[in-house]
Amino acid sequence: MNLSSEKQKKQVVIDSSSAILLFKADLFTKLLNLYDTSVTESVYQELTKEGYAGSNEFVKFHQQNKFHIHPLIVNSKDKIPNQSTLEKLNLGERDTILYFLKGESDFIIIDDGKGAKYCMKERLPFISAILFPKILHIHGKINQATFQIKTDEIIQTGRYSQKIIDIAEKCSEQDLSPFFP
Repeated sequence: MNLSSEKQKKQVVIDSSSAILLFKADLFTKLLNLYDTSVTESVYQELTKEGYAGSNEFVKFHQQNKFHIHPLIVNSKDKIPNQSTLEKLNLGERDTILYFLKGESDFIIIDDGKGAKYCMKERLPFISAILFPKILHIHGKINQATFQIKTDEIIQTGRYSQKIIDIAEKCSEQDLSPFFP
């Protein structure tokens, strides 16, 4: 991997649910190829739990330096909006958002409902895994048929409400432009 091209990539931090959904849809490697991808230590621990889908592959991806694992160090000086709500999230989702709040990435990929609501309320740039195939299609990385198949796989594997599916379908190229590679 060329270090200079690595710096040009947008930086994304992803939670375990999203990483697993993209892995199951055979899209995680595309994410790694297009973005400078990070996870927090707590997310990595979730991804590599024995028996979880892709656990061995996530270890291999890390060993191959395909993504970064970051310890989360929160200082008392760090400004954390709506901290009491954030503390109620699961560890991986909370740490993913905190990592973003430290200014370490351009956007978040998160599929936890409470985490997504926090991001919406605080106006943090995020997408759910369901939108990644659409981004790939817009950029010509996959064709229309593959876009539909991969979106359907993510919907079937994930726990998306019809409302979220409808919102994802209505997202335009302009809506998604901040997340383009």
